[in-house]
Amino acid sequence: MTNIPWMMRSLADSRRVSIGVTAFVLGFGIAGWSAPRIQPVAPKTTRAPGPPADVERILWWFPEDTETIVVSRGPFAIPGPPTGATMPSLGAFLRMWSARPFSLRGGKYADHVIGRSIALSVEGNKHFRLPHGEGLGDYEGCEVVVIGKDFGDAADSFMVAVAADASGKTKVGDVDVLEFEEQTQIAGADQLKPGVKAEGRRFVVFIARPEPTVLLVATDRGVIEDVLTRMSRRGSKRALPDDLPEWKQIDTDATFWALRHYDAAAAKDDPTSPLGNGHLQVEADPKAKGLVFFFNEPDGKPTVRYLSSNANAEAIAAKNWSHPAPGHKENLEPSIEAIAPDVVEITVRSGKPEDTGIFILVWMCAIGHVLYGM
Repeated sequence: MTNIPWMMRSLADSRRVSIGVTAFVLGFGIAGWSAPRIQPVAPKTTRAPGPPADVERILWWFPEDTETIVVSRGPFAIPGPPTGATMPSLGAFLRMWSARPFSLRGGKYADHVIGRSIALSVEGNKHFRLPHGEGLGDYEGCEVVVIGKDFGDAADSFMVAVAADASGKTKVGDVDVLEFEEQTQIAGADQLKPGVKAEGRRFVVFIARPEPTVLLVATDRGVIEDVLTRMSRRGSKRALPDDLPEWKQIDTDATFWALRHYDAAAAKDDPTSPLGNGHLQVEADPKAKGLVFFFNEPDGKPTVRYLSSNANAEAIAAKNWSHPAPGHKENLEPSIEAIAPDVVEITVRSGKPEDTGIFILVWMCAIGHVLYGM
């Protein structure tokens, strides 16, 4: 899951604006800059606060201390590698992101599944950390992929191919869990920093198929064991319960959405949490609660809502999300405004490919993922 597949190749040019000691640097802003004012609107609610039934089922599987979920609603076809260096649209990137379980070994097994459909992808993560080397930061998490009816025997052939290269196999109940050695892959790394190899550190992922239409890929043995145990026997508490304030601010009917409720207990070592004492990646905010993201294609614009009781929440959001770069192709200047008590909305106005690249990097950090060493 720490593998960053084909999608990152086309991010190479856009990412240069943020490359330095880290792959991208948040927490900077332009003094005195303020976003254009927009008319405050009430947060959208389409149902009682909480996830739709199919996502709620999966939330009961995740560990209770899950901090972030990322949801992609299908059906959509598993994409193949891009044919050029054009920056993908945000929707295309999010579909690639959701299809990461099928990009193991740089896409070695992808021929089994390219073009088949994903019905639903739900990723649950926690305990975000700096990487031990170059690439995506460490975290504990599991992605649940619900495959479409058109998969047929492709799921079987994919699992057989992966099992042939597995370094080990264990059981949790009656379910086989494959241990699979993987290596960070950052396509285009040599373009960003001459001499840097695309391959980085090695790590292990854990793969299981507990139901015919459900695939699990996890970064941590304990997490996948917890997920499988909770699938067979419901826990006493659900991950990200309905009483969290974030549920009142999210459009769960959107094609793509994410929710993060900051974990104070894990913030000290998390470079992406505002609850720490201030990290290179984000502005410190001891009163931050969480954030949500939602986006629809083709006409929707990405929307983020930052929840904080801090009197300076708007300014903090601006520092984290505004990256004006006069004279450069890449630019991120979203509209930022408090739309309700303790709720700041960030909306992106531009659809330029270069701006999309910067938004993706900031978005990745916002949900807990940071790139280092590029």
